[in-house]
Amino acid sequence: NSYWFTTPDHYGSCTTPQGHHMSVKDLTYNSASTHCSVDGYGYHWMLKPYGSNDWQDYESSYNHHTWTGLHYNTKYEYKVKVKCYNGSWTGWSDSYWFTTPDHYDYGCSTPQSHHMSVKDLTYNSATTHCSVDGYEYHWQLKPYGSSQWKDHSGPDPYHNWTGLNYNTKYEYKVKVKCHSGSWTGWSASYWFTTPDHYDNSCSTPQSHHMSVKDLTYNSATTYCSVDGYEYHWQLKPYGSSQWMDHTSNYGYHQWNGLQYNTKYEYKVKVKCHSGSWTGWSASYWFTTPDHYGSCSTPQSHHMSVKNITYNSASTYCSIDGYEYHWALRKYGSYSWTDYSSHYNYHDWNNLHYNTKYEYKVKVKCHDGSWTDWSDGYWFTTHDHYSNCSTPESHHMTVDNISYNTATTHCGVSGMEYHWMMRPYGGGSWSDYTTTNNYHNWTGLQYNTKYEYKVKVKCSSTTWTNWSGTYYFTTHDHAGYGCSTPSGYDFTIYQQEYNLFRIYMYAPFTKWSSQIRKVGSYEWAQHTTTVDNMAWGNLTPNTEYEYRVNRTCSDGTTSGWSGIRTFWTGTGTVGLSGRDIGTTGLEIETGIQVVETNEINVFPNPASDFFSISGVKSGSEITLIDMQGKIVLRKVVGNQHQISLAGLENGLYQIMAIDDSGERQVKRLAVLK
Repeated sequence: NSYWFTTPDHYGSCTTPQGHHMSVKDLTYNSASTHCSVDGYGYHWMLKPYGSNDWQDYESSYNHHTWTGLHYNTKYEYKVKVKCYNGSWTGWSDSYWFTTPDHYDYGCSTPQSHHMSVKDLTYNSATTHCSVDGYEYHWQLKPYGSSQWKDHSGPDPYHNWTGLNYNTKYEYKVKVKCHSGSWTGWSASYWFTTPDHYDNSCSTPQSHHMSVKDLTYNSATTYCSVDGYEYHWQLKPYGSSQWMDHTSNYGYHQWNGLQYNTKYEYKVKVKCHSGSWTGWSASYWFTTPDHYGSCSTPQSHHMSVKNITYNSASTYCSIDGYEYHWALRKYGSYSWTDYSSHYNYHDWNNLHYNTKYEYKVKVKCHDGSWTDWSDGYWFTTHDHYSNCSTPESHHMTVDNISYNTATTHCGVSGMEYHWMMRPYGGGSWSDYTTTNNYHNWTGLQYNTKYEYKVKVKCSSTTWTNWSGTYYFTTHDHAGYGCSTPSGYDFTIYQQEYNLFRIYMYAPFTKWSSQIRKVGSYEWAQHTTTVDNMAWGNLTPNTEYEYRVNRTCSDGTTSGWSGIRTFWTGTGTVGLSGRDIGTTGLEIETGIQVVETNEINVFPNPASDFFSISGVKSGSEITLIDMQGKIVLRKVVGNQHQISLAGLENGLYQIMAIDDSGERQVKRLAVLK
């Protein structure tokens, strides 16, 4: 059949800007920022009051320009033309318009109810907030019904009131001095009530505050989520009259030397930060497992088989243990083949194709005892060539796409791979044969759609048919490595309640981050050449916004990413006690945390579990998702296997820290 294509205009990807390319941002009563999304080498901007003949113009290499000294409540007309990378200019865009707000519309009207809030409320203190942007704030506060106001003036849009009476209703209001120098009217009055003296997040623990973790046949850790200064724990065998007790500053305690298969009763009381104690909690229970604890005889839900081919298979057992003794035989045979190792899986090779096999395992527990043999379970190897069928769409993927490179992958297992690729729509095929199940293509054309296919050599004489044809498109030249960061290109990780570290995963020569409180107009900014930077001394219990951009090896700088948000904690959550040594919103020097080859993670991508090697025994492994949330933390040994149960598909960062503080980082893809 006949097919069609149309050559683009002379300017290619650099056509005359249209309405969907044009936008106005950061509009105030006397300034505005005009933007054009057409990619180019230079931009010539023009602006005038609507109806005037007097244009202002400005030329730069940036796709945006901030106009200052504008008149308030005035309609403006603007346009732009773009210098393309080939040196030619587009035509002028059509004219577009915006109107500056009224002089007092600069975010400085009299505060309304949605601008007002109260945070950090305790029995004797509270912080009142106003989200209207201004130069100065005049606060007033009084007990409800009183005629005597306390007042406070300052540049912050909040004020922390201390020395309040507990269990008391208070009335507050505010007026705002605008950046123009004028004051708004007083807001209406709003109210809050301080909690009872012992309500300082330190009431007697209830059932939802209590939990038990890390339960083994001879130990358990009890937890209480009520925040306090000190915790008095008690534990006894259920039905006994003799309590064991322990007092510490931690909201948990690990009990050791317990009896296996025994029911225990525990309770706690909490010393509040005010110095008072809560009452004892009710009693709660847990039962230690049998002597073998998490190392009981493997059951069917612990057993699985993966990677079955015509002559191999991998058997797995999810019971955690020190050693595993595997046995395998043809179904119906009397002769077992056995193998022992410290891994919870074994790869069986040189099997017969299209044959049913029986396998079982017993586990050596960490205390040195062995479980019984599991029951026998079964699998059947594939027919000789059934593991090597013609590749389908779910076997084919492409990654590492840039303006001139890409890597194609095939998930079908084989001895050899014959790859073919060409520009979409015709032309000569480029082909390449490899023993790897992927191929790195270089020297590609930018902003070009390619089609590719593959066939797989199953044995010394057998090839599959060619796969269907699949597609990808290379990036634009100017966008090489320097597109606006998004998705998994960056994330944030909380180290302490007021210390957050931003990580950049996309390529860069340098990059910047900006941060501000939600509701503020002013950004604080820092630039670094390492892959992370930290922001410290942030205001507790406050929502912040952040964004990033990056400069690439070709010297271009991306636009700012979309804005993301995070909340700081309070001083009693996640605080390590380290003093940053700065005041206000300051920047901590970035620590070089690079992905290293000292540790190895496999398989990667992973679905049900992953194993990690190259770490010192006793190292702590932390798994962090792309929103900066810690989803798993565990102390492991070398070659330890870790379950991915409960985790979603996505990209994660694995951080290993040993006793000396040495840190190693690896990325893991989870694909279920």
